[in-house]
Amino acid sequence: MSSANAILTILLVCNLLKYVDRLIIAPVLPLIGREFGASDLQLGAVASAFMLVYMFAAPIWGLTIRPGGRPRTLAIGVALGAVATAAAGFARTLTALIAARALLAIGQAGFTAAAPSFVAEQFPERERTAKLSIYESAIPVGSAIGFVLGGWIGHLWGWRAAFLCAAAATTVFAPMLWNLRDPLREVGLDPARPIPSDYLRLYRIPSYAAASFAQAALTFAMGGLAIWIPTFLFREHQMSVSAAGIVFGAVTVLGGLTGALAGGRLATRLRRRTAGADFLVSGAGLLAALPLGWAALFASSKPAALVLFFLCEACIFLHMGPLDSILVAVVPAGRRALGFAANIFVIHAFGDALSPAIIGLASDVFSLRRALAGALCSVAVGAALCFWGAARLERDSDSARRSAHA
Repeated sequence: MSSANAILTILLVCNLLKYVDRLIIAPVLPLIGREFGASDLQLGAVASAFMLVYMFAAPIWGLTIRPGGRPRTLAIGVALGAVATAAAGFARTLTALIAARALLAIGQAGFTAAAPSFVAEQFPERERTAKLSIYESAIPVGSAIGFVLGGWIGHLWGWRAAFLCAAAATTVFAPMLWNLRDPLREVGLDPARPIPSDYLRLYRIPSYAAASFAQAALTFAMGGLAIWIPTFLFREHQMSVSAAGIVFGAVTVLGGLTGALAGGRLATRLRRRTAGADFLVSGAGLLAALPLGWAALFASSKPAALVLFFLCEACIFLHMGPLDSILVAVVPAGRRALGFAANIFVIHAFGDALSPAIIGLASDVFSLRRALAGALCSVAVGAALCFWGAARLERDSDSARRSAHA
């Protein structure tokens, strides 16, 4: 295994564990509520604390990460995540649990701001989309493991044991990350320290803005589906609560893994013909996902609905490596951590921070099926942004290369 692939493997596992740590709380929320006598509102605050802190911590990390210093940021982020997850297992009050989840968000925001560009820069440009697709394939797998392990360990040994096991698995990677070499240190890149107004300059890059807001649009849909589809299966297809969660989790893993890996391969091959391949593969996937999602929602047969949901998710997940590759390509090397930090804020602020509540409100007014069908329309917005950005990608990538060598 080459050193580049070894680094990819380490960061892939760290990314997977990041989502385990993040989502292991979901299946044990009922156990936490019972122990602390917490209301649903209070349990919701535990879940919301993570996303709110994560969203706002990322831009702060983006201003502090220096070229050449990303391995330390990665190590600190992982270490904070391990400490926070262990602290959650020892929490004696709901307030302490919320504080632990907030600390987890701070650590994960730093890791996420630094990791994708660090992975990409280990490889030649022609390989970056495929390698980033492999890295991002950890998202559906890690999410599913978090749900399964949390439920299994929580059932056998209690919710505290679930957090402590997750923390133990994460701890070992911090020393490995600390000792990695940053490619930007080796080339001696030392741009001026970033300032807050640099975030606005990023969104003056057409391809960057298109990729970032396309991700926000599809995150709006995916965040809403992740929360509400198990309830939809329970209400419309008479599945039990546990079966609905397990089945949709399996659909998400299979669809996400298939789409993430296929998207990288398709974009890499298509790039031989057109410079806008990353945008075109992402846009085509999002456009195909819309009718497939609608068909799944209105299917009368449960097996047909599940197959269509799988196809819908596979098409949506085609974007994962390609759109990340665009964020790397169009931002000068010394500003890439800043670029990913800004993207974290935008995709959650305009995406899954809003969609579950909006879908819930629409469900009360109309029906859950119609609310979900309406939320899926946001992927069409994402597709339109991708097709708009495709014609601008080559020019913006060339501009970023010239800036890096200026």
